[in-house]
Amino acid sequence: MLGSSCVEVLDSLIDPLEVGWIVEFYGGLDIIYMLAYRSIACLSRRRDVYVYINQFFGGLDPFLLSRFSKSLGGDLSRIYFSRGFRLEDFESFFRSSLIDSDLVIIDPYLHADPNIRGFEIYTKIASWIRRLSTNGNVFIFNRVSRYGGYKPEGGSFHHHSIHILLKIWKGIVGVLGVYCELVKHPAKPPIRVMISPKDLEGGGSRWVGQRRLLEWVLRVR
Repeated sequence: MLGSSCVEVLDSLIDPLEVGWIVEFYGGLDIIYMLAYRSIACLSRRRDVYVYINQFFGGLDPFLLSRFSKSLGGDLSRIYFSRGFRLEDFESFFRSSLIDSDLVIIDPYLHADPNIRGFEIYTKIASWIRRLSTNGNVFIFNRVSRYGGYKPEGGSFHHHSIHILLKIWKGIVGVLGVYCELVKHPAKPPIRVMISPKDLEGGGSRWVGQRRLLEWVLRVR
């Protein structure tokens, strides 16, 4: 297993992963952004990685990406970035890009406000994402839905379009740990694990925290 995040526990949840499948991580943006950079570096170990990132302000963090690439054995020359400041930028990227490798999309619904554009904008973006998954895999790093914390942003069509869906969140105050729930997988039941924050921040690929790994099957909601 080559791995998509270089965190052994998370990669074991994703496995098996078929070419063309869409994988999504969603949750708090601080964890999601860190995991996105880590995954970009991890994916670049084996092939080119195309990255589309939505944003209002700020920019990319080349120092964080460089640190992860160095510690995980990634190749910065294989990483290609596109940034979008408007919804129209994402549409242009979708219409003009020929993706023949892995694609990472960060915060795809940032500019999609259904109160302004209507809920059909969710369906349109989800269809763009589906059409981009061809010769590689699409990895989405998304925020929690504004209409309920259990699902990612993007609506029901987006939720059903994803093959593998994982929710990431920090433990309560005073509890050291990051939780990951496998919400959806074609070959596995829902399951929840707790990992050490060092696994997300550091360069090691094995779970080496002092706390025991908590893992249990959840009841189907």
